[in-house]
Amino acid sequence: MVKATHASHPVDLSILEAKLGYRFRNRGLLELALTHSSSTVAALTDNERLEFLGDAVLALAVNEHLYRIMPGEPEGELTRIKSAVVSTVTLARVARQLGLAEFMRLGKGLGDRAALPDSVHANVTEAVLAAIYLDAGLAPAKELVIRLLEPEIAEITAAAGRENAKSQIQELAQRRFGVAPRYRVLRESGPQHEKTFVVAVEFKGRTFPEFSAHTKKEAEQGAARLALEVLHAAQAAAARPARAAPKPVAAAAAAGAAARPAGRRRRRGGRGGRGGARKGRGARESAPAGKAKARTQAAPKAPPPAAPAAPRTGNARKIRKNPYDMLGD
Repeated sequence: MVKATHASHPVDLSILEAKLGYRFRNRGLLELALTHSSSTVAALTDNERLEFLGDAVLALAVNEHLYRIMPGEPEGELTRIKSAVVSTVTLARVARQLGLAEFMRLGKGLGDRAALPDSVHANVTEAVLAAIYLDAGLAPAKELVIRLLEPEIAEITAAAGRENAKSQIQELAQRRFGVAPRYRVLRESGPQHEKTFVVAVEFKGRTFPEFSAHTKKEAEQGAARLALEVLHAAQAAAARPARAAPKPVAAAAAAGAAARPAGRRRRRGGRGGRGGARKGRGARESAPAGKAKARTQAAPKAPPPAAPAAPRTGNARKIRKNPYDMLGD
């Protein structure tokens, strides 16, 4: 029989089989897996026993898969990843993706199918896995588990090499500031079965950037990572050396730079030949003039004669303009 009536709710189980990628030989096992205890009063006619078996099938499939793909990880790390993969939140997400609630036999007390709690969704997922195991053995059940949970497994194992962000921020806050971080839920939005939580880390009077996720645990981890990034960036900035202050002899250096072209001109002029002859002739002409000036100024009670003026190079002009420029030397 393809169609079934679950509490006045006709369903076509072949649609669900297509979603699962598996066709049951014993369709009764699938119907039992979809029967919630609220819809029946007869003993052993609901899916609770299948939930019990499905939990073991799920754990074995995930444990074996992690054992094979993570050969270098210790038992503790494998256990941590498995717990995250088979969590109620993850299994409920799988159930919603498959639309299992639309095929379930439910009692009236559970209300709207779209608002079923995560626990009901997770339990029916386990029951369906157990039904496949009883119908065809472990191999098809394991294949379905890995296919359904592969995105979760890939995401969690990709982050396996990183330490827990909440543990890191806890250790850092206590070591550097002597306080423990606090996680504050800033906002909640969305329907009950798919809420979004916005969380920020706070300690020592400071609130760090917020992070949003569909579970408080994921939002807290994200907020911890953002807080770590902020603190590490501040620490790196403080460790960088300060830029050196400008030297007080900047004016003298500028004066020297202004004098360099004249020096280059002197060197070019003194390279033998005609240039050297011009330089020698200029020196001989200036000497008698200097002696005559000294004789005319040598008189009693007269102020001491001024020193002979040197050729006005760029550096000499700068010194007469501001003699304090040379204090830096």
